[in-house]
Amino acid sequence: MTVFSLLAQGASLGFAASVSPGPFLTYVISQTLARGWRQTFSLMFSPLLSDIPISLTTIFVLNQLPAEALRVIQAVGGLFVLWLAWGMLRAVRSGKALIEETADPTPARGMLLRGVLASFLSPGAWIFWSTVTGPIVVNAWRESPAAALAFLFGFYAVFVTGLGVWIAISHQARRLDQRIIRFLMSVSVAIMVAFGALLLKAGLFP
Repeated sequence: MTVFSLLAQGASLGFAASVSPGPFLTYVISQTLARGWRQTFSLMFSPLLSDIPISLTTIFVLNQLPAEALRVIQAVGGLFVLWLAWGMLRAVRSGKALIEETADPTPARGMLLRGVLASFLSPGAWIFWSTVTGPIVVNAWRESPAAALAFLFGFYAVFVTGLGVWIAISHQARRLDQRIIRFLMSVSVAIMVAFGALLLKAGLFP
């Protein structure tokens, strides 16, 4: 794969991750609703810190595996992404509130540390790195380190920016417009279905 294609893949996956409901995103939004953007701005950088040990651990393990094993893991990752997309589609079609507004009484001091812990302890981050992001980075690195770095740059640039957008929306509106969330999630579902299919193809038909 070319550097540009991996950059685009990383950006697409970063967008999908930034609009996928989960414990960490709910934490970011609830804290912003309760405290405003000035006290929660640092939360958008939490994944950059929490993902360091996660990525190093998973990449070290995956790098010991032969190419055939990585293809199997990629196929499993494709199924995982499709499962996430199915869950998001069900949430969009259910008509229920997608993200609850709950204020956590966490003090402003240590907000970044608590954000790092919330992200690090989320099982989704470990599963995602083990089955989706990790195999892509390892395969790309074996072909071209620049391509692997381009994927990571695209992913985190869009993911962190997406978290910043959520913080801005939560601060300005103080009440999330469910229609906006549903639209973003619908776009994310389409991206994740396409990405899951690509991972399956890469794993089953190299």
